[in-house]
Amino acid sequence: PGNPILAEYGQTGLELVFGPGSAGGQPDQFYFTCDNRTTHVYGHLYAFSLDGNQKWTASLGGISQPPQVGVAPNGTINLGVAAYNPSNGAVLWSAYSALGSGSDLPPDIGPDGRVYVVAQYQSALAALNGQNGAVLWRVPGVSFEQGPVVSPLNNVVVVGGRENYGLPGYFKDFS
Repeated sequence: PGNPILAEYGQTGLELVFGPGSAGGQPDQFYFTCDNRTTHVYGHLYAFSLDGNQKWTASLGGISQPPQVGVAPNGTINLGVAAYNPSNGAVLWSAYSALGSGSDLPPDIGPDGRVYVVAQYQSALAALNGQNGAVLWRVPGVSFEQGPVVSPLNNVVVVGGRENYGLPGYFKDFS
């Protein structure tokens, strides 16, 4: 089912994420991405109601391996370095140009709505304003192996990675 038809090549195992269809509402729909390689060239972001009816879909342009979806406290959908409107899938903002890179890793969102991402081709951890996508800060030298995780107190961001293939991994934390 789905329009376009749901298809996933390689079974990356991304999670369903629940959220409200409008700001401030109760979670009443779920979101996920599919790469759609068998039916279309690029990936899509889907929204379905809790009873399984498709609400909308948004093309992800040139992304062939879409990352995990994140939902901000206000209901905004975050995907890599862009945010989407939960009611219709329209792009609200993109930080791609400001960061010089996208991200295939899942973002994490603090309780204040700040979005944390690892800019893949820049190997940098960045904090974005959840309202407009402005880059609040950026730390270079962060591997793009694992997405960031912010503490519930919003005071520490942890990232896992490794310096190069075959080398031991690490965890780094940032305030």
